[in-house]
Amino acid sequence: MQVTKVANELAKAGIKVEDKTVQRVLRGRYANGNVDKALQLLVMIEDSNDGIVSRVRNDVKMLGAENNGGVTCYLDTLLFAMFARLDAFEVEYPFSSPFSFSSPPPPFAPGGGMDF
Repeated sequence: MQVTKVANELAKAGIKVEDKTVQRVLRGRYANGNVDKALQLLVMIEDSNDGIVSRVRNDVKMLGAENNGGVTCYLDTLLFAMFARLDAFEVEYPFSSPFSFSSPPPPFAPGGGMDF
Protein backbone atom coordinates (compact mmCIF):
# COMPACT_ATOMS: atom_id res chain seq x y z
CA MET A 1 0.00 0.00 0.00
CA GLN A 2 2.71 2.51 1.00
CA VAL A 3 4.94 1.51 -1.92
CA THR A 4 2.11 2.08 -4.39
CA LYS A 5 1.28 5.46 -2.84
CA VAL A 6 4.91 6.62 -3.06
CA ALA A 7 5.31 5.29 -6.63
CA ASN A 8 2.09 7.05 -7.73
CA GLU A 9 3.19 10.37 -6.23
CA LEU A 10 6.59 10.07 -7.89
CA ALA A 11 4.95 9.22 -11.23
CA LYS A 12 2.94 12.46 -10.99
CA ALA A 13 6.27 14.30 -10.81
CA GLY A 14 7.63 12.31 -13.76
CA ILE A 15 9.96 10.21 -11.63
CA LYS A 16 10.08 6.48 -12.25
CA VAL A 17 11.50 4.36 -9.45
CA GLU A 18 11.44 0.59 -9.00
CA ASP A 19 9.21 -0.76 -6.24
CA LYS A 20 12.17 -2.41 -4.50
CA THR A 21 13.90 1.00 -4.28
CA VAL A 22 10.79 2.56 -2.76
CA GLN A 23 10.58 -0.35 -0.28
CA ARG A 24 14.23 0.09 0.68
CA VAL A 25 13.77 3.82 1.28
CA LEU A 26 10.59 3.27 3.31
CA ARG A 27 12.39 0.73 5.51
CA GLY A 28 15.46 2.95 5.88
CA ARG A 29 16.38 4.93 8.96
CA TYR A 30 15.40 8.29 7.45
CA ALA A 31 11.85 7.45 6.30
CA ASN A 32 11.23 4.69 8.86
CA GLY A 33 7.85 3.92 7.26
CA ASN A 34 6.87 7.57 6.76
CA VAL A 35 5.53 8.07 3.21
CA ASP A 36 6.24 11.83 3.16
CA LYS A 37 9.86 11.38 4.21
CA ALA A 38 10.32 8.60 1.64
CA LEU A 39 8.94 10.88 -1.07
CA GLN A 40 11.21 13.70 0.06
CA LEU A 41 14.30 11.49 -0.02
CA LEU A 42 13.49 9.94 -3.41
CA VAL A 43 12.91 13.38 -4.94
CA MET A 44 16.22 14.60 -3.49
CA ILE A 45 18.00 11.57 -4.95
CA GLU A 46 16.43 12.21 -8.36
CA ASP A 47 17.39 15.89 -8.21
CA SER A 48 20.98 15.07 -7.31
CA ASN A 49 21.17 12.53 -10.14
CA ASP A 50 19.99 15.31 -12.49
CA GLY A 51 22.59 17.72 -11.10
CA ILE A 52 20.07 20.01 -9.42
CA VAL A 53 21.57 21.92 -6.51
CA SER A 54 19.30 23.26 -3.77
CA ARG A 55 19.91 26.09 -1.37
CA VAL A 56 21.23 25.19 2.06
CA ARG A 57 18.52 25.37 4.69
CA ASN A 58 19.53 26.90 8.02
CA ASP A 59 17.02 24.76 9.91
CA VAL A 60 18.72 21.53 8.81
CA LYS A 61 21.70 20.34 10.83
CA MET A 62 24.39 19.01 8.48
CA LEU A 63 26.00 15.78 9.66
CA GLY A 64 28.10 14.62 6.69
CA ALA A 65 28.30 11.17 5.17
CA GLU A 66 28.15 8.07 7.31
CA ASN A 67 30.87 5.56 6.55
CA ASN A 68 31.63 2.05 7.79
CA GLY A 69 32.71 3.09 11.25
CA GLY A 70 29.73 5.34 11.80
CA VAL A 71 32.06 8.33 11.59
CA THR A 72 31.10 11.41 9.59
CA CYS A 73 33.72 13.16 7.55
CA TYR A 74 33.42 16.10 5.18
CA LEU A 75 36.66 15.16 3.41
CA ASP A 76 35.44 11.63 2.65
CA THR A 77 32.26 13.09 1.19
CA LEU A 78 34.14 15.65 -0.88
CA LEU A 79 36.58 13.10 -2.28
CA PHE A 80 33.79 10.68 -3.11
CA ALA A 81 31.84 13.43 -4.88
CA MET A 82 34.91 14.52 -6.83
CA PHE A 83 35.67 11.06 -8.14
CA ALA A 84 32.10 9.82 -8.53
CA ARG A 85 31.27 12.72 -10.86
CA LEU A 86 34.54 14.00 -12.34
CA ASP A 87 32.75 16.35 -14.75
CA ALA A 88 31.53 18.46 -11.83
CA PHE A 89 35.09 19.18 -10.65
CA GLU A 90 37.07 19.27 -13.93
CA VAL A 91 36.98 23.08 -13.93
CA GLU A 92 38.91 23.03 -10.64
CA TYR A 93 41.86 21.09 -12.08
CA PRO A 94 44.95 23.22 -12.81
CA PHE A 95 45.21 21.84 -16.35
CA SER A 96 42.81 21.71 -19.25
CA SER A 97 43.34 18.04 -20.07
CA PRO A 98 45.72 15.24 -19.12
CA PHE A 99 47.53 15.78 -22.42
CA SER A 100 48.07 19.54 -22.15
CA PHE A 101 51.17 20.30 -20.08
CA SER A 102 51.44 24.10 -19.99
CA SER A 103 51.69 23.69 -16.23
CA PRO A 104 53.43 20.78 -14.51
CA PRO A 105 51.41 17.60 -15.02
CA PRO A 106 49.80 15.94 -12.05
CA PRO A 107 51.40 12.63 -11.02
CA PHE A 108 48.53 10.55 -12.44
CA ALA A 109 48.70 12.11 -15.95
CA PRO A 110 50.82 10.48 -18.70
CA GLY A 111 54.36 11.77 -18.27
CA GLY A 112 53.63 12.90 -14.75
CA GLY A 113 55.98 10.49 -13.04
CA MET A 114 53.60 7.66 -12.23
CA ASP A 115 53.79 5.78 -15.55
CA PHE A 116 54.38 2.06 -15.12
